[in-house]
Amino acid sequence: MIKKRKVEVLYLAVTADDLELPIGVFDTIKEIAKYAHCSYRYAKTMVHRQSIYKKLKCKFIRVEIGGFGKNEKN
Repeated sequence: MIKKRKVEVLYLAVTADDLELPIGVFDTIKEIAKYAHCSYRYAKTMVHRQSIYKKLKCKFIRVEIGGFGKNEKN
């Protein structure tokens, strides 16, 4: 029997430089849109492309957390 991976997704606002220091953490793209004062569609595009949002001088990235670890059984 195959178990499905449980993956939690978080979205991060990070600085637009090489260090990519975290600015904010979001659970949904709607929260990013509210933070950036833009539409849901535009926020989704920024996350997908990891493009720099010039107004806030940051970019948004998607981070997957979870799955099978060393201590978890398949």
